[in-house]
Amino acid sequence: MKTNTMITTMKFSTPKVLQKNKKGNQLFLKFKNNNMIYDVIITRVGKNDFYYEDKGIFRRRFKNLRFMFWEFELPKSLKKDVQSLPIVKTKMKTYFNSMNDSLPQMMSQYFNN
Repeated sequence: MKTNTMITTMKFSTPKVLQKNKKGNQLFLKFKNNNMIYDVIITRVGKNDFYYEDKGIFRRRFKNLRFMFWEFELPKSLKKDVQSLPIVKTKMKTYFNSMNDSLPQMMSQYFNN
């Protein structure tokens, strides 16, 4: 019996920073990665405690800055900006909007026509 196998190689690329703006304990970013443009907010709430929010899609908490940078292939040039954010204790909820619910909105928001 012969089985067919397929090997897929995924190439991740570091997003390009289009805009960067600090306000309080938050860093507002606009990224471009391939044909997608998206907004991200990084919030510092503790010494090694951060929230990464892909605006309108999800917000996730990280207790390790290095892991957050690895997870989203963030440019290393942003590390000093993120580390310099002041710590402001605030309670934020994590969330995830299902793509099934918001796919048309996401498509119009992220892909250039």
